[in-house]
Amino acid sequence: MARYLFRRFCTAFLAILMCLSVLPAGGLRVTASAATQNGYAAGDIISFGLYPQTKVTNAGLITALNGCTLSADNTVLYGGDKYQRVYFTQYSPRYLTFDPTAENSYQDDNGYFINTVYWFKFEPVGWRVLSNTDGVLMIMADKILDTAFYDETLASVTWETSALRAWLNSDFYGKVFTINEKTKVLPSTIVNENNPWSGAAGGNVTADRLFLLSYADTINTSYGFNSVYDTVDASRQVKGTDYSKSRGLFVASTTYAGNSRWWLRSPGWNSVNAGYVSQSGNSSSYAQVINADIGIRPVCRIRLTPSAYAAGEIVEFGSYPQSAVTNSTLITALNSCALSADNTVIYKGAKYKKVLFSQYYSITGGYTDNTAYTFQDNNGYYKNTVYWFLCEPVKWKVLASNNGSLFAMAVNIVDSKMYYQTHTAVTWETSSIRSWLNNEFFNAAFCEEERCLVKTSQTANANNPTYGVPGGSATADKLFCLSFAEASDAAYQFSANSTQDPDREAKGTDYSKCNGLFVNDGTPFYGNSEWWLRSPGSESANAGNVLVGGLYSYDGTGVNQACIGVRPAIRINLQSAAFIPTANSACKVDTENKLIYGLTTGLNSLDGYVESINGFLLSYTGTIGTGTRVNVSTGGWVTDSYKTLIFGDVNGDGNIDSSDAGIIVDYENFLITWDPVMDAVFLKAGDVNGDGNVDSSDAGIVVDHENFILTISQTGP
Repeated sequence: MARYLFRRFCTAFLAILMCLSVLPAGGLRVTASAATQNGYAAGDIISFGLYPQTKVTNAGLITALNGCTLSADNTVLYGGDKYQRVYFTQYSPRYLTFDPTAENSYQDDNGYFINTVYWFKFEPVGWRVLSNTDGVLMIMADKILDTAFYDETLASVTWETSALRAWLNSDFYGKVFTINEKTKVLPSTIVNENNPWSGAAGGNVTADRLFLLSYADTINTSYGFNSVYDTVDASRQVKGTDYSKSRGLFVASTTYAGNSRWWLRSPGWNSVNAGYVSQSGNSSSYAQVINADIGIRPVCRIRLTPSAYAAGEIVEFGSYPQSAVTNSTLITALNSCALSADNTVIYKGAKYKKVLFSQYYSITGGYTDNTAYTFQDNNGYYKNTVYWFLCEPVKWKVLASNNGSLFAMAVNIVDSKMYYQTHTAVTWETSSIRSWLNNEFFNAAFCEEERCLVKTSQTANANNPTYGVPGGSATADKLFCLSFAEASDAAYQFSANSTQDPDREAKGTDYSKCNGLFVNDGTPFYGNSEWWLRSPGSESANAGNVLVGGLYSYDGTGVNQACIGVRPAIRINLQSAAFIPTANSACKVDTENKLIYGLTTGLNSLDGYVESINGFLLSYTGTIGTGTRVNVSTGGWVTDSYKTLIFGDVNGDGNIDSSDAGIIVDYENFLITWDPVMDAVFLKAGDVNGDGNVDSSDAGIVVDHENFILTISQTGP
């Protein structure tokens, strides 16, 4: 967006002359149409997510940042912005097999040296639109954001098994997007074609949130590229951010000076090479996968319009061990990794859980270590054998949605647990499964950022509807099991009675089967398993459970059954209730469009207008004007981001005057442009008469406001 920090007197005077049609005095109600991305075409640039980019050079700011307490990921929040600290004691070689010296690295060539602290500001990521299909945008980073090797060993690899794919869909994905932004990133089915010249195998189809372009993509003219691989193409040329250069990116210094190379997902000439685009925009096949100086331009598909979920839709949130690893090469590699305290390892950017048990888990607590009393061997898992499971996103079925807060239940059975260790009287409040869900599972399945967005639910525990067995006290839970009443609520798409119901049927993950889950091996309902409810059964030593056909009885089963699955229920704040308008203020918080308005001009603080709740922190910098970014954070994680809006203030200085009128006139006359998504807040601020346009009539109102002829309402419609 072109912002005018000052205006020529003649422009402001022209605006005044054009706007002398005086409107009736009094407050004006403002209506602005919601931003849409349906008009975007290939080549347009949008802003989405934040990532470290520009190097901090201001000495005073560097001193302040050096005095801040670092988060675990070496970031700090200061003055409303987030910064990444970079400090390395040895150079990153351009090939992983090279010695980590200055001679073998491009870091020093780029001006970054060992044993020196550097700071980089998190800034909005610019993405180039490649296509628009019914409002779903395929976008690619407009700059190189980072640099990394394609894989960490010089061996056969495909996109599916590469370290780069794992890193993009885990570390990078978690870092660049807030929780709210992640709901807008759509899963993509990625076809991985063979090398077009040598036929080297591209590998299996993958499902990715983030990915790289293929050779075929780089000659797709509808994306704005040249149709020839091996030719100079300005549309394929790109430069890297300061941050990517600090990480060892190669930067051309002579021909095509300043440009850098960037990875493709396609295989190179053979299985130890991967494709890339050179500094000239020419596609090449000869980069070894251990090359660490080639840049990364992530690609994804997004729908920017606010997410609205209906009962039955599926969302991903958190991560937990699920699929068994069967690839022998990967198993060998995992067996050689050093284990964390929780028996997990990070390998090629993905997390894996190791399972090794020396005795079988009995079907019912109290049985001895015997294959006759376990389902582990039935499921193909045997004692004294090492098994590995990939930690994957947990899929949740939406049961209800209200203003960005989701009530959801795990689609699959995530584990197999006893409700209580012994066959004795127990309620949900005192059960071991409740303790496990709200402690071990909660901490294992969710990162710190995700844990902040899990709501505490006030859980009622009704008596058994047939036998009257007490359900116990109400509880406060992050995670819980459904009750009889919830599992038969038609609003959640369940059958309203206890009979067979496909919507209550469930299957377990490989990990849950390894832990002793009963799996039905007959017909009907082959492969289904049972899962716990939190309600009491026919006696206080029984708890409710759903059977393999999705039916249940109010009798329940013994609480010490160890072969019944767990399908947690959860409430998630996708639009976090982090702050609210201060009582008796005119402030309004628009969680859908991420705006704060109802403010007065000339503010330096939001005190008295909004107040944070639930332990969240609001941070911002300088004068409060249109477009001021307000970050919402907790524990060092930025969980959401809002912008302030002052109707009539289109230059962001927090005032409403003739300079704003001049900008509005320039916008009407196409001298400046505002992007409908990136600059939506300025379009809202400029449309002060609420007619859906930004034009000279709005400029006139601004001038009249400055001259105390009328007042522009800041509370909106």
